[in-house]
Amino acid sequence: MNKLLILALAGMMAGQGAAIAATSIGIVTDNGKPVDFVQRNLPAGTNVVHKPAYPAILENFANKYPLGVYNASTGAAVSGPNTLHGQIWLATSFTPKQDATVKEIDVAAGYIAGTKNLVSVGMYADASGVPGTVIWSQKTALPTFSGCCSIVALTDKAGVPVTAGTRYWVGITTLANASDTSAAWNLVVRNQIKGALAAQNRGSGWLAGEAVPNFAFGLYGD
Repeated sequence: MNKLLILALAGMMAGQGAAIAATSIGIVTDNGKPVDFVQRNLPAGTNVVHKPAYPAILENFANKYPLGVYNASTGAAVSGPNTLHGQIWLATSFTPKQDATVKEIDVAAGYIAGTKNLVSVGMYADASGVPGTVIWSQKTALPTFSGCCSIVALTDKAGVPVTAGTRYWVGITTLANASDTSAAWNLVVRNQIKGALAAQNRGSGWLAGEAVPNFAFGLYGD
């Protein structure tokens, strides 16, 4: 399993036919391939402004560690194969403490460039420490990246049952008909100091390792 390291870089985030200058920081795996972050000048601590339709099962917006807020101006790059960075899909793991049914998944993420503003948010079973079978997914548009302080809330009244003590994953991926999409998944900041098992897929399968900070998401249901 690769260990993920936080590292300062400089660069640009670009969609096909459009470029957005930005200061970048990134997760770099020990095989040397970076997952870029894009950063803009907004307040470092951003409170989530929304009311979930269901009680929280797990969220790192606010209650996983003290003072949990996300940074609306910094996010891990999510991109399709027809972009400057090539394919970058991201996922973060979670392990529920009790049996539950997930009826809402929220992610703090934003659209940057591309022909279509469209991505897929999915829940995955675990496959030996990386995302495995997709057990739920929805296609969605995203708010414009670095706009404060929207999130995407995806609901399913039937819900997806999860089992206490079992690892699952939430991921954001691009679509075949939106292969030039560039987006960013916001990072959790402030006291979010404990690493989380995260994964990236650059076109040759998922690789996982510890990431600090984690990507901002929440799971809700009953």
